[in-house]
Order: sequence, then structure tokens, then C-alpha cells
Amino acid sequence: MNEILANSSIYKNYQTVIPKNVRKEFNVTENTVVEWIKNENGELNIKFRKKVTLKDVVGMIKKEDDIQDDWDIDRGVYLNE
Repeated sequence: MNEILANSSIYKNYQTVIPKNVRKEFNVTENTVVEWIKNENGELNIKFRKKVTLKDVVGMIKKEDDIQDDWDIDRGVYLNE
């Protein structure tokens, strides 16, 4: 069953405010991305996710020693260590 948590209005330039109770329940901060998703029934779903920053991805990139061949080195991303 669907539950209405809150209502908000659309303002000039199509802006809106995410109500306080929704922000608290879903941990919405200034670094949150709002995804507008159309499901298979044509209904709109809204999902909140954390914005990915450079700090989040540091360490996910392979170090030069882990690169397998010259081709990977030529197109690889290098970190200043």
C-alpha cells in the first residue's frame, strides 16, 4: 500500500522543497541526488542517493603495478603518490 508522507508545491522555475520529515527519514542532505524514475506501470518513483565525489572513488583505480599491459598503461589513470 502507498503512503503519502508529505506534500510540496512547485514554485517559480519548477523548484520545490523536500519536506523536513522526508529529509529526515531518507537522510537527504545537500549532497543528495534525486532520481525521478518511471516504472513499468508508468508511475513516478523518487529515489534519493548520495552524490559520488572524488573522495568516494579514490582507491578504486588500479595502481601502476596492477596494470596488466602497455595498452592499459597508455590509457590508464595515474595517481600522484
